[in-house]
Amino acid sequence: MSRKSLSIMLVLLLVVSMLAGCGEKAPSTGDTDGKDEFISIATGGTAGTYFPLGAAIAKIYNDNIDGVTANAQSTGASVENIGLVSKGETEVAFIQSDITFYAYTGTESFADTGKVENIRGMAMLYPEVIQIIATKSSGIASIEDLKGKKVAIGAPGSGTEANARQILAAHGMTYDDLAKAD
Repeated sequence: MSRKSLSIMLVLLLVVSMLAGCGEKAPSTGDTDGKDEFISIATGGTAGTYFPLGAAIAKIYNDNIDGVTANAQSTGASVENIGLVSKGETEVAFIQSDITFYAYTGTESFADTGKVENIRGMAMLYPEVIQIIATKSSGIASIEDLKGKKVAIGAPGSGTEANARQILAAHGMTYDDLAKAD
């Protein structure tokens, strides 16, 4: 993650934390018999941006809402998170908007499994862009130049992996065209 991206993320978290701190602590709603309501937040891998954002949101919930215990869970990210939400195994999840669209419409990686209609969007965090980077000395100047090369495509089931597959397909390629990682 670049310094600029990290700075923007930290400023965003600071603003959200400050706004949360400005309000009164929300009273508990509903009859919970004195038990906390647990909210699981499905994120992504611990090295990505979803996990720290989910952990920050869980902290805001825990610090400001009586009767709620929230926890960020590390997952395989977007595609896995769709399954977790649709099966009721998590209450909140971070999911790329394109992956949510594919699930809701039953297209792309959800064409075989069908529509997932019991999902809803809550908020947009930030635009997710795809960056394809290679060293100057690699000789890679186009997507086609990736043939036979080792390429980091993202964790299986992540939005990054789905986007990598789509980009390769747009250039008439598949994972079979790439070198296998050691």
